[in-house]
Amino acid sequence: MVFITEYHSTEWTKNGCLSCTLMQKQQERPDLKRYKPTQLVHNAKKEMMERTKNIDVALIYELWGEYASAANAGDLERWMSLWIEDGIQMAPDAPLRIGRQQIREAMRAAFEVYDTRNMTIHTEEVRVLGDWAYSYGTFAFERMLRSGGKTANYYGKFLDIVVKGAAGSWRIAVDCHNYDEPQNKNVTADQEDLEERR
Repeated sequence: MVFITEYHSTEWTKNGCLSCTLMQKQQERPDLKRYKPTQLVHNAKKEMMERTKNIDVALIYELWGEYASAANAGDLERWMSLWIEDGIQMAPDAPLRIGRQQIREAMRAAFEVYDTRNMTIHTEEVRVLGDWAYSYGTFAFERMLRSGGKTANYYGKFLDIVVKGAAGSWRIAVDCHNYDEPQNKNVTADQEDLEERR
């Protein structure tokens, strides 16, 4: 039956063999024999696509968990590893940053000067569209100068596009985020100190 082996590829064997799934269903449900084989294959394919999509959603949640963990650890290179090479960052009150090099240079001072703590990311939705997905939600974190000073609290939201690589891992392609309140409420003297160190 060619229509079965047509879908029996590496992509599907990650979650199980399509033909095996079909045979198992026929054994568990004798009543399925009244359906045409093409219908059974379609149903099995649909189930596997849904299973793959659920795995991808979980991996994207893990991506945001790693994003927050790297920021809290102050590890710039670990944080940068979550981006694709030609990633785009659209940060508030800043020029468009295209590519890892621009993003790294723009964020280096923030990682070196500030101590980020307790970053949490609450993902409201993840929608997978093949090897691309979009995700939006809210975030919060605390930040203070490594040299000392008071702690400032930040709250904001994000809308990101992520892409799936050949190895199955997800990386940030486009990041757009902003804050719930004007930044001059939290920054003031700290902002001046950061500008001097750049």
